[in-house]
Amino acid sequence: MPEDSTKKSKANHNELGPVFANDIAFKSIGSGASKFPEGSILVREKLAKVGDIEPLLLAVMIKNKAGFNPDAGDWEFLLADGSLKKI
Repeated sequence: MPEDSTKKSKANHNELGPVFANDIAFKSIGSGASKFPEGSILVREKLAKVGDIEPLLLAVMIKNKAGFNPDAGDWEFLLADGSLKKI
């Protein structure tokens, strides 16, 4: 067995942009829960380059009621441009 069998991400995580959570999601993160409750909203800004202030796009995840999207854990996914004019 190799000394370090963990796989390391090749992504440059400095370029991913900040992630925002509403109160429901934030409390879940802080509690160490393994699943987000219904009503959780997560938003990640995708920046064109490190240091940008305006996002290129926003990736939004909304946790809905059970049965909304069972294949994706009942998450709804949206992408919006940085100006919030197109979803």
